[in-house]
Amino acid sequence: MYILLSGKVPFPGKNELEIIGNVLKGEYHFNHESFKNVSPECKDLIVHLLEKDVNLRYNATEAYNHPWIQKYIVKDPQSNDGGESLPQEVFEEMKESVFLIKE
Repeated sequence: MYILLSGKVPFPGKNELEIIGNVLKGEYHFNHESFKNVSPECKDLIVHLLEKDVNLRYNATEAYNHPWIQKYIVKDPQSNDGGESLPQEVFEEMKESVFLIKE
């Protein structure tokens, strides 16, 4: 999520050793220009996903249940099991944004 939103890595370095050192430190910031329009709720999810302590870091279920994700989830009225899905327009917007990335 951090990379997708900013185009930057949370733990940069000039070489592998420096990158690994920065990962172990677990220090990152949201000072990039691209994060100025990212909601505090979204940044909160990123903070939980990048938590250094594995016991405190969100797992997939916790991430899915985060308020920032849940506000985009809608109950699928055609599902017999009470399934959830993204609204079609959100899915289309997400899909289109993926293809805007230049190769």
